[in-house]
Amino acid sequence: MAVIVVGDITVDKAEEYITKHFGWFKQILPMKGKEICSVPPYDVPDAMVVTDKEATRYDVSIQYPAFVKAPLVTEEDYKKSIIRSLFSTIFNNRLQELTQKENPPFVFGSGSFGSYGKRIDAFSLDAGSGTQSPEAALKALMTEAEKAKRLVLLQQNLNVPKKVITTG
Repeated sequence: MAVIVVGDITVDKAEEYITKHFGWFKQILPMKGKEICSVPPYDVPDAMVVTDKEATRYDVSIQYPAFVKAPLVTEEDYKKSIIRSLFSTIFNNRLQELTQKENPPFVFGSGSFGSYGKRIDAFSLDAGSGTQSPEAALKALMTEAEKAKRLVLLQQNLNVPKKVITTG
């Protein structure tokens, strides 16, 4: 907790006000060693289908197995984070292109790395197919994920994100 005093006031007057308004607080003893609990990442594939008869749209979400997130310490760690950021941008641009087709498999789609806690990270895919088939959205997401795994990303896919990162 902190108190900040700003304005045209003497130190003695500021201390008087602080003591008057906050003097009744008791000093808190320093924290003993902070215990950090570990949640192991899940490593077994699992599936769940949730339905709602009142739903007005379909959403698909795929959570890939989580992994322990390495701290960003070295220059190599930073380089990996840039590569991951470029991958996410390229992948999401590709999903956006699919929404522009005549009969898109989904209304929106995205892929992202996200944290499940301080030390756990995972990649997830999400799409909303509106009132259209969620199966088509799922198939399109998985197809694009497989292409990304096989590195079927072209140099032209890299140009825009690379320019954004290098120009800051």
